[in-house]
Amino acid sequence: MATVEPGKPWAGLPMHFPLKVKSFFHAAIHTEIGNGCSTFFWENRWIQGRNVMDIAPRLLAAVPRRIQNSRTIHTALANRSWLNDIKGALTVEVLADYLDLWDAILTVNINPHREDKHTFSFAHNGKYSAKVAYESLFIGSTYFEHCDRVWRF
Repeated sequence: MATVEPGKPWAGLPMHFPLKVKSFFHAAIHTEIGNGCSTFFWENRWIQGRNVMDIAPRLLAAVPRRIQNSRTIHTALANRSWLNDIKGALTVEVLADYLDLWDAILTVNINPHREDKHTFSFAHNGKYSAKVAYESLFIGSTYFEHCDRVWRF
């Protein structure tokens, strides 16, 4: 998931999220790359609306989890340091994924003078709020009209 705003009190704290929550946010967050400083290379959807898992899942499995959760696009693309993140066996499948990812990255343009822009697609204004996220988790569920009476007791 995208990094939190640096001025927030919880910025820098290690945070762990269940897979369902991560999947929800990966689907809900749209990222426009600027300088790449607030977007994770291995985790976020930044390559034409896709993430590395969509393009190169076997390659991603060869990258340690702690690196996946911390490498920004800015640091990954500097001197192609993302190549050093690959630690597992280089099977034919992993190499094929590597080439697919390489081709996909060629289409990405970095703008060092602009910040990354993360848009929460469920909010009308594009800004995340816990209320909108909570309501979005229940889109399509059935509403029980008498729930207020049940929960009152």
